[in-house]
Amino acid sequence: MERHYPERDPSRPEYLESLGYKMHSDATILTRVRIWAKALGVALVGLLALGVAGAGADTSATVRIVGTSDVNESGLFQNVIEPRFEAAFPQYELSYTPSSESAAASNAEAGTGGPSVLLLHNQALESKFVAGGYSYENQYGSALFYSDYVLAGTTGDVADVAANGGHDIARAFADVAAAGVTGGTTFLSRGGTITAPASTIEEHAIWKLVFDSGLTPAGVTLCSVSEADGGGMAPVTSAAQPTPGGPCPESGTVNSATDAPSWYHLSAGLNQSANVIAANNCTVPVNGSTNCYALTDRGTFNYLMSGNDPAGTISNLAVLSADQSPTAPGGASELLTHFHAYMINPAKSGETVNLQGARDLVGFLASPFGQGQIGSYLASAGKSPGAPFKPDAAPAVTAAPSTTSVRAGSPVTVTGSVSDPEPGYPGLAGQPVIVRGPGGGQLASGLIDAHGGYSVAFTPPASGSYEVAVPAISRLVEPAAVPPFGDLLAPTASAPFALTVTAAEGPRTSAEGVRVTRVTVRKGLVTVTGALDSPAGQGAGVALLVARAGKLAQPGKHRGARTAAAGKKKAKQIAKTALAAGATKFTIKHRLPRGFRYALQVSYAAPGQSTVTSKPKRVAVP
Repeated sequence: MERHYPERDPSRPEYLESLGYKMHSDATILTRVRIWAKALGVALVGLLALGVAGAGADTSATVRIVGTSDVNESGLFQNVIEPRFEAAFPQYELSYTPSSESAAASNAEAGTGGPSVLLLHNQALESKFVAGGYSYENQYGSALFYSDYVLAGTTGDVADVAANGGHDIARAFADVAAAGVTGGTTFLSRGGTITAPASTIEEHAIWKLVFDSGLTPAGVTLCSVSEADGGGMAPVTSAAQPTPGGPCPESGTVNSATDAPSWYHLSAGLNQSANVIAANNCTVPVNGSTNCYALTDRGTFNYLMSGNDPAGTISNLAVLSADQSPTAPGGASELLTHFHAYMINPAKSGETVNLQGARDLVGFLASPFGQGQIGSYLASAGKSPGAPFKPDAAPAVTAAPSTTSVRAGSPVTVTGSVSDPEPGYPGLAGQPVIVRGPGGGQLASGLIDAHGGYSVAFTPPASGSYEVAVPAISRLVEPAAVPPFGDLLAPTASAPFALTVTAAEGPRTSAEGVRVTRVTVRKGLVTVTGALDSPAGQGAGVALLVARAGKLAQPGKHRGARTAAAGKKKAKQIAKTALAAGATKFTIKHRLPRGFRYALQVSYAAPGQSTVTSKPKRVAVP
């Protein structure tokens, strides 16, 4: 199978381990993915069928993703997603087409390149994609992970960004601009208009924060970028736009040759990695500065810092502003970016989607194993400032029972919390939680409250393992947006907790335990149905006890007459059946000799509980 990145070999464990995450055998991966795929309803088909990708449209042997460049330039795709997915699903060859977000969405809508999956982190583009019917079954995107932007600068940091704006990106930008006016710094921007990269769109949003917060330094003019070009603001000369906040002369950004201030350099045509390397080298022939700054995503920075990126290294740079303070302009989520995956609608004109492959890929990435691989990537690479990708496919659930030992028939209350895995999103109030007992059956349910907590009472049927589960969640995140924006969270559950159910105090009487509700007789086959007053315990069962009560009267005798009983006989067990944990009803059948009357009883028994027997019921078997 042809590899997409021959200059590095992500199939080699020693290379992957050097990037900061733990390797597992393919057998382990397959086992874990099968378990999670079952929970997601994802089918694993044809695991032995190998395919070779062809050009153009996806086939049953290929899965193509179109998405943002940061997933590729950080190495996440070629070093984690591709090798791990192909190890778990060898019938597919996976490929990735990186581009700006708007171009990625347009390509997905047009079927350009024959993709099956779209990967984005822009709410406006994502909501339009869903509203246009391009997402399979009009589903919101599946949450996978989030990352963030960081401001990197040469280690001298002449603008004192780390000291004044280390956790305030608007203050950091203002300080860089102020130092730039005096000739001390250069800011490197990737620029762009309608198809501007995500980092440029984020940069423009931060310049607007500077303007709105009253932080614009003296000598700096900011112009307004059109909404069609992503919105926000950009630095411009006062000659090009004498009115602060007025429209940018080129709508989307400024022209470096004529309209950009000397300290603001547009790296036209450079991708993310190349722009960061340019900031590291700081050799741009403008402003006479040897101190450069650039906004980038944390994943690209970490990959370059690790020394494993073929694009180069950045030994002269450090992260100077990141991890936004909640009190800073824009709040704690200003620099965050949430990634969602969409299965492309195969019914749309021009689409050639491998729908099963798309299901398998999204299910794999949302599985606990896939999430673990993503979250550990580049976590300790060189001088990198922490893991760049934070898994957020499913909530985290805690569960604490009110007791660990309970008498049969008594209730237990389990309390806990369900945390929203996506920072900056509105929480999970009103979503359901389900208590599951031994065997996985649902015992009770409740709702998450406004603080992310819950409390559910239930009666445990037997000793064993219990858990609190949260089903898959489809939710609106920005209902007021036009179109509204929402996403999907994968199902999950708490760590299991053990409960011991002991026998109730004192002996249970027949009336309190088990009773016969109906008996039918047909050609000697006796069918007994009954009920339990408390749910059946683990390993419980019922048995049918029968004693003869005498012969039926012979034909021709007076109606209702019968022969004398042949003495009182002890009931004998003639049939038994097992009960599922939690069951409250049962049916048991047995064929009896005809021509007699019988006294029937049913006994119930379970480990750790007293055996109880129903009241006798007389029946004739003609």
